[in-house]
Amino acid sequence: MKFNRLLSIFMLLTVAVSAQVASFTSLPAGCLSYGMSPSGTFITGVDANGCFVYKTTDSTLTSIGGIEAYGITDAGIVGGSIAGTTPFGPATVAAIYNPSSGWTQLPTVPGGGYVTGTGDYSYIFGISDNGESVCGMYWVNGGKTTAYVYNTNAGYTALQDIGQSARANCISGDGQVAGGWWQDASRVPIRWSPYPSATPIGQFGEANGTNSTGSYVAASDAVAFGNEPIIWDAASGAAIFIPIPAGAVDGEAMAVSDNRVVVGIYSNGGFGGGAGFINIPGIGTVDLVSYLTTLGATGVTNCGFPQAISRNGRYISGITSGFPRKAWFADLGQVPTGLTNPELEIHTLAAYPNPVASAQTTLAFELRKSAETNVSVYDVNGKLVRTFSLGQLSTGK
Repeated sequence: MKFNRLLSIFMLLTVAVSAQVASFTSLPAGCLSYGMSPSGTFITGVDANGCFVYKTTDSTLTSIGGIEAYGITDAGIVGGSIAGTTPFGPATVAAIYNPSSGWTQLPTVPGGGYVTGTGDYSYIFGISDNGESVCGMYWVNGGKTTAYVYNTNAGYTALQDIGQSARANCISGDGQVAGGWWQDASRVPIRWSPYPSATPIGQFGEANGTNSTGSYVAASDAVAFGNEPIIWDAASGAAIFIPIPAGAVDGEAMAVSDNRVVVGIYSNGGFGGGAGFINIPGIGTVDLVSYLTTLGATGVTNCGFPQAISRNGRYISGITSGFPRKAWFADLGQVPTGLTNPELEIHTLAAYPNPVASAQTTLAFELRKSAETNVSVYDVNGKLVRTFSLGQLSTGK
């Protein structure tokens, strides 16, 4: 059996005892998913009928009307937009959907306006875990947008910007931190906390998602030849750059879990292309299709645009790349890094000699307990090359 130098780049050893197999589900045709609830129970987005709510536990699809839906709670409360009324006449307005009462548009924006001739007034792009706070943008002065947080008790808070347009794309689960962008010479990724104060977390890009407390913010920032995914870490007050597969020219972190599992997009520069990645602390960045296949998921063909991840990092939703685009939902089968599943061990292995100069290499690892063991080999682009079953191995080295 012959190995080449790619073997020395990335190897993944998975030791699992009674671990659930991963799965991949395509949502009904026409659905585009934009948000997922904290536990992964619900997905929301748009289809031909307006907005929908999809229940992942029984594949139930419910049409809820409206224009756009970007966030949903575990109680099924949705943040989005509807055709509403404003002081300027009919327009697209921010609204909250409650399963018991339907859509309710947000109150009139203080000092708000809309873009003449478009009917755009306000939007919601994120919702807190309890549904009491939302974030988004509204128009003022006929063209400028203002990022805001709206709380059902405190009302609107206009978020700091530099006098040009801004948008809040996401809000933490506790409603205390928002992320998005403001416009300078280009878009700048921003974290707002405490409201309305702003902190730029990069030079060029935008923030897309936060964990439950806002201690992590998933974003993108400029590098020499494109954008690179970053996670802004509140503990250190600095950005953590997330590597993308070799050969990719652009990347963006879209969502981050409480255990700092990151999902995002990387691209080789083609129109409408792109692929999804997952970055797991202690393992690194892997192409998402390859990773799901390694975990036993079947029918995985395209994870082009991951949009959301559950708080525990186990569930992911997104949209395929290419056209026509389709919504999908993935279950990794366990929480990554084994934080809540002590029966699962995942290791990155060292190979020697390294680089491989002959037809053989040697791998060393140690098992805490006897287990069914597999070794997966990836190339430099994160694509799965081959998986080897080592069978049942005993405890030890």
